Amino acid sequence: MMLLKSFWLFAAIQAVGTGNAANEAAASQPAFELFKTICFDAFPDPAAAAEAIATHPAGFEKIEKSGMSATQPGDAWTSGDITVTYVNADWLPRDLPSPQCSVSVPLTAGASHSEIATAFGSNFNLPKGKIGKEKPRSISRWDMPGEGKDTWRIFLATEPDGQGSTLQISLLNLRANK
Repeated sequence: MMLLKSFWLFAAIQAVGTGNAANEAAASQPAFELFKTICFDAFPDPAAAAEAIATHPAGFEKIEKSGMSATQPGDAWTSGDITVTYVNADWLPRDLPSPQCSVSVPLTAGASHSEIATAFGSNFNLPKGKIGKEKPRSISRWDMPGEGKDTWRIFLATEPDGQGSTLQISLLNLRANK
């Protein structure tokens, strides 16, 4: 059953690879929906994020910590090649973002970072962001008001991985000095 769930999500996220940048960006839509469900809609509530992860059709499994990772804040889940991380550590120094939520998914086509980032910003109706230049690892970011005086920052990164690229989308709560 787990294999079937992983295959469902993996197949849904794979880009078509038509060579058309707009189509490749549109193929990122399932990754955007995954991020929206698990991170964006639940943020900054860790219980809501945990519920979204636990009930997602992909059937995420928690990655057990060992060694040095056991001392690090946060948790990670996986389903096939897809990884979700969530950190909720209010005890961290104020200059470290908390909570943080991240989704990492594979894309098969050589998708253009700027097209994916533009489609993402439009899809989420985000304020004007900083779209990264095409590099081996391209990063774009958007800032928006969070709760109280906090700022929420979204990073979208793409990086070639030999079979296509990896898309990582992260949402961080930049805590105001209180």
